Amino acid sequence: MELTVERITKEYRSLKALDDVSFTLTEGIHGLLGPNGAGKTTLVNIIVGILRPTSGRVLWNGKDIASLDWRYRNILGFQPQTPSLYKSFRADEFLRYMAAVKGVRLTGKALDHRVDEVLETVNLRAEAKKRIGAFSGGMRQRLGIAQALLNNPKLLILDEPTAGLDPQERVRLRNVIATVAMNKIVIWTTHIVSDIEYIARDILLLGKGNFLACDTPQALIAGMKDKVFARSVQPQEVPIWQEKALVGNVLRRENDVLLRIIGDECPGGTPIQPDLEDVYLYHFREASGGGEQ
Repeated sequence: MELTVERITKEYRSLKALDDVSFTLTEGIHGLLGPNGAGKTTLVNIIVGILRPTSGRVLWNGKDIASLDWRYRNILGFQPQTPSLYKSFRADEFLRYMAAVKGVRLTGKALDHRVDEVLETVNLRAEAKKRIGAFSGGMRQRLGIAQALLNNPKLLILDEPTAGLDPQERVRLRNVIATVAMNKIVIWTTHIVSDIEYIARDILLLGKGNFLACDTPQALIAGMKDKVFARSVQPQEVPIWQEKALVGNVLRRENDVLLRIIGDECPGGTPIQPDLEDVYLYHFREASGGGEQ
């Protein structure tokens, strides 16, 4: 399986939401990482087929998705950033309704079995008869993933699936997605580094509509060698450093303050081991409010 985004540009009058974006994905979880407003949702909507690009194309196994039409939709599962759920429906009723909307070719006991199966996958089997209006935010997000899985998609796209969830729900949801990702291409858009740091096969960095990089988390972190520093300062110096440098962390100690500085240089600083959050801050300095480097 192979998904190719080929020189995608999307323009809205004077705004260029995406600018000549290209990449190819195969099986595994791929994190699409970038700040709010980077163009992630626009790109996802083009891959799904909701939006048409100004130029460029999306290919599935070498064929333009526009020509594949329903054959492409049959292999696609999509959870939008804010899933449309009907609060008066029970969870199992909603999934049967979505199966009909999606054209899932199952009826009777076969459909009942599939609904039970996806509810079990997202840990909602016990809540099958409950009204969606009584669900927590995390349960609704998991139900959104369940509807995306109904047709056993080969391509699963999740747009900010952990938005608004507490840490416990985020971990639970992350584990669900890691479990269902076998033998699929999964695209997970987020601006939260911890969501994808340990489960993504590779990470695509998108900023202001521009494709910045695509590599494994380990390679991106290795590329930050000698770009992250520890610097001890006095408390009154902290605002000065925050103004002139990108400060990733401020740790108050007994006699001083330890700063984590991200940049190409840091006079008086000691190089330390970077992590994926440092990669994010380095590439998206303006969105992070960092100083000049």
